[in-house]
Amino acid sequence: MDTEVATIASSATDVLALAACPRTSRVAVGPWTVLVVDGWYRDPAAVRALALRQRFHRGEGRFPGYVATVAASTSGGEREVQRITGLAIRVDADFRHRVVFNAMSRRVAAELRAQGPHVDLGRDLAGVLYLMPDDRCRGGTAFWRHRGTGLLVPPTRIDAQARSFMRRRGLRSREQLFTAMLDDHPPAEGRGFRFVTETSAQWELVASVPMRCNRLVLYPSALFHSALVTDEMFGELRSTRRLTQVMFFTSSAR
Repeated sequence: MDTEVATIASSATDVLALAACPRTSRVAVGPWTVLVVDGWYRDPAAVRALALRQRFHRGEGRFPGYVATVAASTSGGEREVQRITGLAIRVDADFRHRVVFNAMSRRVAAELRAQGPHVDLGRDLAGVLYLMPDDRCRGGTAFWRHRGTGLLVPPTRIDAQARSFMRRRGLRSREQLFTAMLDDHPPAEGRGFRFVTETSAQWELVASVPMRCNRLVLYPSALFHSALVTDEMFGELRSTRRLTQVMFFTSSAR
């Protein structure tokens, strides 16, 4: 790491100092647990200001928004998540030594306007931290059950309900089943993007965690989930976009 980057990382790490006593609660999603950590950062307004100073670029894949990255130590957050969860996990290699901010507005990624629930494969634990001021907090994070199969996570075995769904769709493998589940959502109507926000013929809303400033939501990355957001919740200006920090962790045994 050169001197300039090291200086930036040191400065950012100071801003990203964690609070001393965050409050933790739990939300059940079937047999899995979602952890809700309130009061993650010591100064969330400073973290938000740091994020908004960055240069954002369009996200990759199916993320309908913008992404910015800041060089910073992630060891403190790693230790705190280990303490809260009791798990032997570490920051995912793609997120080590950097903090990643996401921003969404109502006009981005019109081609992705129909957003069904998804999972984050290759990781064990995911985290989303809300960085909107309290008076602009809308929606949150939703967790889903696929109604055709009854599954909360990707299929690891084929039971009778999943086999019936596969037969109706002409599917022959678990891989085909998983792809069909991800694509199983109502078609978008009109312009702009939208996420599934309520129970439909395809998906049952099992649980949701409301957005609060400085709230971190930690959940098994295999759970079907999505942002709980509609077009009108956030604006086009940098200051009115839906701003979050995303984190991923993997088992130390991997």
